[in-house]
Parts: sequence; structure tokens; C-alpha cells
Amino acid sequence: MKVFILASLLLLGVVVAGGDYPHKCDGPVNDKPIITTEPKIVATVKNGIKMQVDGIRYPIVHVYGTPEEMGQAYGELLKDDINNLYPEFWDFAATQAYDAVKKYIPFIPQSLFDKLIKPIIPHILDLQWWMVSGNVPSYFEDEFKGIAAGAGIDWNDAKRVSVFPELIRMQCSMIGAWGTATAKSTGGMVQLRALDWDITGPFAKYATVLIYHPSEGHGNTYAVWTWAGLVGALSGYSASRVGVS
Repeated sequence: MKVFILASLLLLGVVVAGGDYPHKCDGPVNDKPIITTEPKIVATVKNGIKMQVDGIRYPIVHVYGTPEEMGQAYGELLKDDINNLYPEFWDFAATQAYDAVKKYIPFIPQSLFDKLIKPIIPHILDLQWWMVSGNVPSYFEDEFKGIAAGAGIDWNDAKRVSVFPELIRMQCSMIGAWGTATAKSTGGMVQLRALDWDITGPFAKYATVLIYHPSEGHGNTYAVWTWAGLVGALSGYSASRVGVS
């Protein structure tokens, strides 16, 4: 039985990580104007503030303190979004895995997949976490613990959701332009990151701008564009003028 479980883990990991994700985008051009309206405070907790712009669904969240304190404020302020996203994430991950497995085993029925493979998806993500954890600073684990306490979730689920992009080797389009490469050549650098991903997934519904204000000794202030419950940066910019995509 142990051999079967290990083999299944390895097979599903290879299949999902090797998924055939599109390398082109046929979507409409985004010509929406840049939002300049001042956000309003809609909720506060110890070590955190949640803000909203009228008419915009996505929140702006400021968190303060140690990694665990910031994580707890994060979890408390986005508790509803996190608890809504995570169940939707498991359904999405199972659908992605089933579609990928069918490319290699086209005759596998949904019922057999649900019985044998779907239950081990969390373990696949645990394996992915184990593979990368040696390179993950301990303060991220502190943040996971804080989020779990604030949102009332299993901190292992927070880790699993956060390593999903690593499991599937998510690839996106990025550009950095400066000088004469920009419309206003006297301006600074322009950084862009397009999240080239499946728009049928649940993540876009829970997009969030998250600004970290670490206490002294825990780093610089920085902002990330993320989704509720994710730890790490899809894209971000720090007060020390370092951007990441």
C-alpha cells in the first residue's frame, strides 16, 4: 500500500507539473484607466487595516509587526475570503489534476480518480513543500501560523495553497522598461507582470493588494499583489526600490 501511495504521488506530481498550459493569450486588451481614487478604511484589527476603493471589489490590506503578527492580522482581515477560496481551490486543483491525468490515462473514470487519486492531492502539495522548504526562511512559517490563527484554518492548507504555483511551474509574462523604451523617457522604470493563468480558477475573485510593515529587524516595508491566503509574492515592490515578478 505504501508503495502504491508513493508511486501515485510521484505520478500525479509529474503529470500536474508537466501540464500543457497555454503560451498565448486571446483575451481582450486591458484599456481600463489607472485608479486614483483614495481608498477608505473598512476594517481594523490589532496590527492591521483593511481599505477599499468605492466600486472596486479587491481590498488593500496593511499589516504591521513581526511575521506572525502580520500573518494573524492578514488572516483576521481576510478571513471570509480565505475560507471561501480554499474549498474552491481544492475543487479547482482536483479538476486540473483529473484533466492532466486523462492525457496519460485517457480511460480513467471520474469515480476511480475521485477514489484513488483525488485524496492524495494534499499530499502531493506536502511533497512539494518538503522539496522547497529547505530554501524557505523560517519567518514564512511564522506567517503561516499567524494566518491560520487569524482565519481559523489549518496552517498546512495555507502552505499547500502557497506552493501550488511552484508545483505547476507557473509561467507568466513580464517586462521592465526604462529610458527611451518608455513613452516618457525621463521617467523611471516601468514594471509589468501579466498573470498568464487559467481565468476559470477561483483566484482572481480573491485578488488582494497586501502591504507589509515589518517591525524593526524584520525587513523593509513592501507591497505585493496576491490572492487571499497566499504567502509570498506574485509581484511586488519594496520601499528599498526593489521590484519582483
